[in-house]
Amino acid sequence: METIVALATFPSSSASLNVIRISGAESKRIITELFIPKTKKELSHNLIRYGYIHDPKEGINIDDIVLLPYFAPKSYTGEDLFEIICHGGNFIYKKIISLFIQHGARAAEHGEFTRRAFANNKIDLTQAEAINDIVNSENDVYLELARKNLDGAFNKEISQIRNLLIDLVAEFETSINFPEDVEVHVDGKKIDGVLSAVTELLNQSAFNEDIHIEDVLILGEPNVGKSSLLNCLLGQEKSIVTDISGTTRDLIEHKVEISGIKLNLIDTAGIKRNSQDIVETIGINKALDKISHANTILFMLDATQPIDITKFQEIYTSYLKDIQAEVIFVLNKIDISSGFDLSFLPKKKQCIQISAKNEQNIQELKNAISASIKHTAEEVLGKSFLINMRQKELIEKCINELQQSKKACDTGEFEEVVVNFLNKAQSHLEKIIGSITDEEVLDQIFSSFCIGK
Repeated sequence: METIVALATFPSSSASLNVIRISGAESKRIITELFIPKTKKELSHNLIRYGYIHDPKEGINIDDIVLLPYFAPKSYTGEDLFEIICHGGNFIYKKIISLFIQHGARAAEHGEFTRRAFANNKIDLTQAEAINDIVNSENDVYLELARKNLDGAFNKEISQIRNLLIDLVAEFETSINFPEDVEVHVDGKKIDGVLSAVTELLNQSAFNEDIHIEDVLILGEPNVGKSSLLNCLLGQEKSIVTDISGTTRDLIEHKVEISGIKLNLIDTAGIKRNSQDIVETIGINKALDKISHANTILFMLDATQPIDITKFQEIYTSYLKDIQAEVIFVLNKIDISSGFDLSFLPKKKQCIQISAKNEQNIQELKNAISASIKHTAEEVLGKSFLINMRQKELIEKCINELQQSKKACDTGEFEEVVVNFLNKAQSHLEKIIGSITDEEVLDQIFSSFCIGK
């Protein structure tokens, strides 16, 4: 295989350090030609060396670096692999990579280091995909399930079910090939056992697209303090705050961590009926569209203004009453006005009374938000595995083939027909772990990886 090189860290002009990876048969030669160690010792596996990357053509040292050698097969890729820790910024790493390419390497493609690890049997396909999940994880739930997959738990479960299928196919084929010599009776109950195992696997798996940073939507009428609350929760001014009604006209989204949970806070245009402003109307519609995707909704009220209860009930009934999201009412501006009558609010909904301006009771609100998110997280944490769309579709196809085989068995079809369905079910499981591969599928999987992974 060609020797490949890439930046393994995120490119940033402000980074203090960068890590470059080079892997392949020619990597040791290239490193030997361009690395000048401070101490003249042979390069040894897993032994850190300090020195310089030297440009022999220009006769100059480009940078002080730390070199980490990993020799085949005891490396991430299964090949000779070297990691170079150099100074940060965008100029130095590009110069070093360019020098490596001049001496025989080529720029790596997306996910090519991990693809080589898979090709060299360092990992299976579920572990390769778990690595990408770990890199892209944005909360503890996602990371914990991805770690289980990387540790081989998902592969182990798939392999156990695959072995049950292999044994079952062997029994049917024995009955087909040696009907007179061997007394083997195979019925649909054994297929039921495998079907139950695969169905349970699917039930115990969390779909990765369902685990994401939760949206917390801030709703309310104009000028109730939605933008002030967003700024307060973020700890910095991100939304414009004025006394003018309807300042926010579009969705303003920012990531924030509350009680160790990453959230996506969304400030919205104030909800009001029959707005004559086209831009404002678009903003209101965007806010309403977001309701169905939110995990938690903070519906803000203004303690200094009398509530039009009929209008409130109309908004609540139309948009909030039957949604799955947790609705938390937030009464703002209690520093100005107190004694607000909250009897019109739904009985089972909590209401946190705050002053966004003075940050009064903000911690109580944070605790309420955190509790609403943790409830969702606990449901996912009860799962055993993390699966992506490709894996989910293959498991569902396996279930379908098993159901077809059970039906064929129960209706007295030829055993060859039953075996055909079982073989298809087995192949779907093998595609999950990568023992059956298609280059186009692999291209698609690894194209979603970053370049240096």
